[in-house]
Amino acid sequence: MKSNDWRSIAELVGIAAIVASLIFVGLQLQQSHEIALSQTHSQRSGAVIEQIISVAENPYYLAAAAKREAGKFDEITPVERQALLQVANAAMFSIEDAFYQHKKGFLPDERWNASRENLRWFMSGEAHIQTREIYERNPSAWSSDFQQVVEEVLREIDASDTQHGGTSITN
Repeated sequence: MKSNDWRSIAELVGIAAIVASLIFVGLQLQQSHEIALSQTHSQRSGAVIEQIISVAENPYYLAAAAKREAGKFDEITPVERQALLQVANAAMFSIEDAFYQHKKGFLPDERWNASRENLRWFMSGEAHIQTREIYERNPSAWSSDFQQVVEEVLREIDASDTQHGGTSITN
């Protein structure tokens, strides 16, 4: 064999090695992303479980929620109302976290859309918690990116209320 033949073979082997390396790096990146998604899901699930347990163990929240469900809003005590407000605050921060996880590609669209619907529910007054008032009193408690999402949701609520001739329910 001529030296040119060996050189051509060596170049082909080198190119094949580079291509194989790039494929391997691509597979590693994909696997790393999948691991990150799994870890994010696990952490979010753990946080939600802790929040649910905390709420389930709070007698003031449970009493307020029972009164709220029964339509007995005027019977909610100041302490129970405070429990409702704290749950709403926790939910808002959880929704903000979902926003950032989605923005970074760690939360699928359907999960973010569900969180956005929860935001709409809290802000609309249907939860009978003054979440909107809390937000409007101190919007800087949340990041500017998330504030834009909240403002968009509030515009949707206001437009819907105007179309239906009513106002949102607040307590």
